[in-house]
Amino acid sequence: IGELDEFMLQAESRLKEPVCDGDYQALVQVMGYLLAIRNRQTSTDQLFEPVIDVVNLLEQYGETLPECVHMQLE
Repeated sequence: IGELDEFMLQAESRLKEPVCDGDYQALVQVMGYLLAIRNRQTSTDQLFEPVIDVVNLLEQYGETLPECVHMQLE
């Protein structure tokens, strides 16, 4: 999860930087991050499936979790 957090911080930082008109290198970098995000989506979703299963099980037994937990898992 630490590696995922680091990746997300790097990607977010780079995607927030403006790409100037004609800056091909910056455009390629942004496209690279977008591709990396897309490629990691399935593995990231699979990483959190057990957590989602536990949350669902807890709810079946009447336990409620804060809304922020549900938002973070989406």
